[in-house]
Amino acid sequence: MVSYQTCLKKVIGLSTAGCDCPELAAASETYKESLSGLYIDDMQYGLRLKDIAIKNDCSINNVWNLMDEARSQALREFQTSFLGEVQNEYKERLSRYNGNIGDYSQASQFLIHNNTYVGQKFVTKPYRGATWTIKKMGLWTNAPNDTEFTVNIISSDPTQTIDPVTVTVKNNILNMAALTTPVELPMTDAMGNSITYWFVWDRQTYSMKDVKYHCGCGGSRPLWMTYMDAAGYETDSLVNYDVTSAGIYTNGLVMDSSLSCYGTDFVCRIDDTDWVNDPYAAVIAKTIQLIAIVKLISYILNSGTVNRYVLIESEELNGRVANLNKEITWRMKWLTQKMPKGASDCFECIDMSRITKHELIV
Repeated sequence: MVSYQTCLKKVIGLSTAGCDCPELAAASETYKESLSGLYIDDMQYGLRLKDIAIKNDCSINNVWNLMDEARSQALREFQTSFLGEVQNEYKERLSRYNGNIGDYSQASQFLIHNNTYVGQKFVTKPYRGATWTIKKMGLWTNAPNDTEFTVNIISSDPTQTIDPVTVTVKNNILNMAALTTPVELPMTDAMGNSITYWFVWDRQTYSMKDVKYHCGCGGSRPLWMTYMDAAGYETDSLVNYDVTSAGIYTNGLVMDSSLSCYGTDFVCRIDDTDWVNDPYAAVIAKTIQLIAIVKLISYILNSGTVNRYVLIESEELNGRVANLNKEITWRMKWLTQKMPKGASDCFECIDMSRITKHELIV
């Protein structure tokens, strides 16, 4: 699942005010960045900070750090709450899968190969919002201990560049090793189309074990095949990797994977210009801003330095937090019920009888 803390960080800014602290000068310029034109120190919601106080606040726990942390926590809370609301309002279409791709329980012999390169081909089902995460890889081969194989991962989506993975093997033992950085692969391209992934490596004259994609017990297919189809193949060139094959073997490669369809990652694909022009995006930005304001008020109240930063008393701040939380709640409901058509394929249609109307205030 994509982190909103990364993809939405510039949606709201901290403050348009400058900072007179030399050590914060460079950072304060980025604090002014806001794709939506919204900032945490918003006068309309009762948190207009004292300009003099924040311009000269060079302490370790300065207000800039508090605002930056408030924004970070707001993005995390928005992502968690939005997903929770969506899952409460909709029925999940796909079950999540955690486990191996490749059933090695009945592997008994090494395959006979006719080409230099072997690999696997996966054709995804076009579920927008679904993601394949590979956490571990293992290769069962008769190569000597500590032989390294470079597994190239190629996508039919020209916008994708995927780093190869180096797999170190043990002779005639499946050695599953955690990847330093898990491989994240979307199930669709930007247009919602299926993607084909090829995993291909030079077998270095060695043979791979006859690991199957599934045992075929009772004609059943593993849960992960609801997300994609797979086949093993061989090729004589890395250039000619797009070969037709219906191989039942993984060519010895087993991948510890998770497949899931959260359905809220579309928020990260909103165009920078839409945070001002698109009503749905604008409501997201406003909701994040309000959550960040609540976070900042809480930090200031707990710090015991209320009068240092703001112009109103603690009691009034507490009252405004309660009102802001109410506004955040109904905005979250609105965003859930008004999800853009085609944004995600992860959920069944909403129960129309549960929809309530709200006035839209951006």
